[in-house]
Amino acid sequence: ITIYYSPKSKKVTNRKHYPRISILKPVKNVDDDMENNFDSIFNIDYPDFEILFGVDSKQDPVADLIRRMIQKYPKVDVKMIETGHRSDQNPKVHKLSFMEDYASGELFWISDSNIRVHPSALKSLANEYIDNGTHLVFSPIKGEGNRTFGSIIENSYMNHYLSGNVLAAWNLFKQEIVVGKSMLIERKALSSFGGFSYFRNFLAEDQIMGETFRNSGYKIKTNNTWVTNFNNSSTMKSFFSRMSRWAKLRFNMHRNIYAIELLTNTTTLCILSLLFPDRIGAMTLALAMSMRIASELVNYLAIDRTEGGRLRS
Repeated sequence: ITIYYSPKSKKVTNRKHYPRISILKPVKNVDDDMENNFDSIFNIDYPDFEILFGVDSKQDPVADLIRRMIQKYPKVDVKMIETGHRSDQNPKVHKLSFMEDYASGELFWISDSNIRVHPSALKSLANEYIDNGTHLVFSPIKGEGNRTFGSIIENSYMNHYLSGNVLAAWNLFKQEIVVGKSMLIERKALSSFGGFSYFRNFLAEDQIMGETFRNSGYKIKTNNTWVTNFNNSSTMKSFFSRMSRWAKLRFNMHRNIYAIELLTNTTTLCILSLLFPDRIGAMTLALAMSMRIASELVNYLAIDRTEGGRLRS
């Protein structure tokens, strides 16, 4: 499924008029190669947009980078907003709700700080809104970077397991799972709930946002406008910490789907094979390991074309 829907170059329709979009970027500290991430946003091919950065404090190290970006791109409409920090709220949603008051766009594009995009990404998302009346459009994610062992493992997980499960849920099981790394949202629809602040007490705000939109009769969709999650310095400790947090969220939100994840995971098959210390168990173990390695490798080559090219050469 991830190979079928893998990132491909596609022609994006150009229009005479596009709605104004506020790009909302909640940020804290400096991520891997962050300036290049920001460059991709400042160089977006879209006629009418503004960029709003939400920071806890203007003394945060990332604030200096934002100031440099403002000097680098003087023609881009940019605001840096000091939001403060609320320990009793979802920190990302707190920043979003603060930025919402300063935004002038008809649509909001939430993009995380470690995301980088193709220049046509915003037009592609906006076309989905214009053509199909989709009130929330989100992007599949591919991981790139791959410098430390932890970053290789995490990017592989993101490309194969995370994006694969999300695409499978949508296309095979009609389960509308939303991932919040990149989301285009209609402001009018969001305002019907009272804005971003409605979601401030939820940890998995992206999935709750998707469910709230759907249950209220609003249309949600992914149109396969992929974005890149750049990560080259993760450690195995940070990887397992993040995966543990995500697993707890999935377990508490969709226990039936989580059970299917466990039963179809090749790691589970490997563990079960230990119950049969004979030829059948050995064959099951070998088959499970082979399937895992093959699927990871094929997915690695298909989703991450840059790294795949390096590997083939």
